[in-house]
Amino acid sequence: MEILTAGVVMIPLALFSVLALWRRWPPLFMLLFGYSWMVGLNAPDLISGHYETTTLGIAVGLSLIIYGMFCAMMAYRYMFWVDGG
Repeated sequence: MEILTAGVVMIPLALFSVLALWRRWPPLFMLLFGYSWMVGLNAPDLISGHYETTTLGIAVGLSLIIYGMFCAMMAYRYMFWVDGG
C-alpha cells in the first residue's frame, strides 16, 4: 500500500517537472525544489512504511533531494543568466 502512496505523490512531481523544463519558468522550478525536498525527506516512510527504512527508500530520497538542488540551480539560471529569448 505504501508504494501506491509513493506513486501518487510522484505523479505531480513528474508532470510539473515536464512542464517546468518545457516552459522554463523559474517559479515552477522553485515549487519543484520545495516539493522534491519534502517528498525526498519523507521517501523512506512513503516507500517502505513507517519505522522501516529500506535501501530503495534511501536511494529515492537522496535522488529527490539532489533533483531539488538541480531545480534550485535551474531557477537561478533562468532568473539571472538567461536573457529573455
